[in-house]
Amino acid sequence: MADLDDRIRESATVVVDGGETPGGGSTVVDVAREEIHRRGPLADDIEAWLAEH
Repeated sequence: MADLDDRIRESATVVVDGGETPGGGSTVVDVAREEIHRRGPLADDIEAWLAEH
């Protein structure tokens, strides 16, 4: 997590480090607003989860 942008670290309530993601980049999500800020390889799955909850 050392390479996590300081702006994200300062603004985030929780940061979950699940290790390396398949295909590279991570998805950045504001769960409270149900908003994806950066789409990673699992963004479609995360959008589906947000729609269900």
